[in-house]
Amino acid sequence: MTFAELELDSLSLAELGAQLEDDLGVTVDEDNLTPRTTVADIAALLEAQGAVLPA
Repeated sequence: MTFAELELDSLSLAELGAQLEDDLGVTVDEDNLTPRTTVADIAALLEAQGAVLPA
């Protein structure tokens, strides 16, 4: 499911990026948070950066 399908606008995506950084200590580049990005894409990116994701 893409962020567009979840109806997240650019402000929501920016807030999501900031929240991920605060909560998980990883930085997500703005280019990785687009309306075409899927939840699975972000999960894979976070895992690749060493973030520990809840099951």
